[in-house]
Amino acid sequence: MESIHPSQSWICLNTDDAVSFGSKSRSIGDIFRDSFGSLISSFAKHLGIIHVKQAEFWGVLEGLKQAWELAFEHIHV
Repeated sequence: MESIHPSQSWICLNTDDAVSFGSKSRSIGDIFRDSFGSLISSFAKHLGIIHVKQAEFWGVLEGLKQAWELAFEHIHV
């Protein structure tokens, strides 16, 4: 799969979720990369037992909240 690199003034937010098959508990992880693919920031959050689509939306929401706190102006999700 080809990696998408944003233009120089943009930051790329990648988000994913994971599930523990034993407990059915989900977590999300987000990373921010610059236009060269270098890591800027990352974080993870435990969500508990929720539906996969809810976890995906939480990943985007938490990523955008983190982007706001880091004062990023141009985000490619």
